[in-house]
Amino acid sequence: RGNWSAYNASQSASRAGSRAQSLPNTVSPMAIVGECTPELRGYHGRSQQDVPPGHTCAPTGCDGATGIGKATTKRTVPFRNARRPRGSGPRQPNVPFPLYSVAVAVQPPPEPDLSRFYITTAIDYVNGRPHLGHAYEKVLADAIARRHRQKGDATFYLTGTDEHGQKIAHAAAAAGKTPAAFVDELSQTFVSAWKALDVQYDQFIRTTDRKHHLAVQELFRRLKDALSPKTGQPVLYEESYEGLYCEGCEGFKTEKDLDDEGRCPEHKVKPREVKESNFFFRLSEYDEALTKHIEAHPDFIWPDYRRLEVMNVIKGGLQDISVSRPNLTWGIPLPEEIEGSEGHVAYVWADALLNYLSAIGWPERKYSLWWMAKQKDVGGPGAARQDEFKDLDGQGRPGAAWAGTKEVYSTNAFHLIGKDISRFHCILWPALLLAAGVPLPRQVYIHGFIYARGERMSKSLGTGADPVEMTKAFGADALRFYLLDSFPTGRDGEFTVEQFVDHVNTHLANKLGNLSSRTTTLV
Repeated sequence: RGNWSAYNASQSASRAGSRAQSLPNTVSPMAIVGECTPELRGYHGRSQQDVPPGHTCAPTGCDGATGIGKATTKRTVPFRNARRPRGSGPRQPNVPFPLYSVAVAVQPPPEPDLSRFYITTAIDYVNGRPHLGHAYEKVLADAIARRHRQKGDATFYLTGTDEHGQKIAHAAAAAGKTPAAFVDELSQTFVSAWKALDVQYDQFIRTTDRKHHLAVQELFRRLKDALSPKTGQPVLYEESYEGLYCEGCEGFKTEKDLDDEGRCPEHKVKPREVKESNFFFRLSEYDEALTKHIEAHPDFIWPDYRRLEVMNVIKGGLQDISVSRPNLTWGIPLPEEIEGSEGHVAYVWADALLNYLSAIGWPERKYSLWWMAKQKDVGGPGAARQDEFKDLDGQGRPGAAWAGTKEVYSTNAFHLIGKDISRFHCILWPALLLAAGVPLPRQVYIHGFIYARGERMSKSLGTGADPVEMTKAFGADALRFYLLDSFPTGRDGEFTVEQFVDHVNTHLANKLGNLSSRTTTLV
């Protein structure tokens, strides 16, 4: 890729000659243009597509005699997959790949067909330090990403931290710090934790990043212009609201969402009554569109029992949802183009979910490099073709993911999340994307919880084991093995230190250790 003419001009004949001479038994840099030699045939394989551009050979491969060269420029070309000539000796220490100097036309080499795999985790809320539940999701995603890299897939692994919201503002105040200083400090504890666990992500995004700030405001501009699919009304509207708000969930609750004591079942506290004027998203009109997509693509939500849970929620009726909060200073302000938005910030979920797009360049078209893929390059099940989203034109704005392309593209993003946030990812997030003119992700995989003596790992509940301390005591490999091997991926698991030690000793120290000991003895 890039300006190949400029690249070619920068390669001097003397430099080409010196590189070729650094390796024995290579083709001479002064090979006659168009000459078809046995050496040339060996370096370019046996298929026509591998022969240098402008060099005509027999359909079944170069026969060493029929080549008619049309190239007019010589340059040194690295053939990374070429076989080294026999007797050429060891590679030179400063040349990672042999450089074979041949005369070829100045054209870019054909790109190999690679599957593209884009995996994301939930971004962690920085109102406390990371616990074992966070580590489980990141290690699981890391193992999946490593597997795709081993297969040779082009892979991008995204994780990060969610740094806005009322809960964080209160936690910062309790710590005697500004919200900015508070999140700067805590976000680094997550970075350090994943480094200790050898989690090899490609990007760590923070929702306080400037590029994310701008993307969220663009989302709200598109929502302002969007019309609902059923009645054709604006999907974004302002209305006064009174309801029960759980600060731990950063969401409004209905009576049916609470336990018998009127508490949030996740955080064990009663939500407080709130009355305020908010901007709402007309989620209630997206039930049919979501149902249609899920039924057409059952793998969109996995495992299947999680898909059934989401479908039951949709069939029970969707309610419009608040997507802004007034009178908060710690958040992303709504764009001034929205009338009456002064003093409002984006609701934390409308803010946080967009990281999956903002990290890869949305709203610029370059986001489609990972969000979409050619049909033959899709990284897994659940993909939807671009023509299923033919009505999504980005509300008249340019830069659709497939604008100007001739090939069919498909959705390609894979979200790995916990079951407590499945409704946000499987209902709210797809509806926001449809309204904003963006194709949906390929698949949402929902994993279970890790419980500690009956209580799920939680900062709010104080039940989280520290993965960094466990890594120091037992090693990263032991903890990674335990997290991946001891819990069924979609189901819940129970953790105690005793179970952890017993599992690692049984499977690593005893079984694998025994195998290693007996094998080395025989050798």
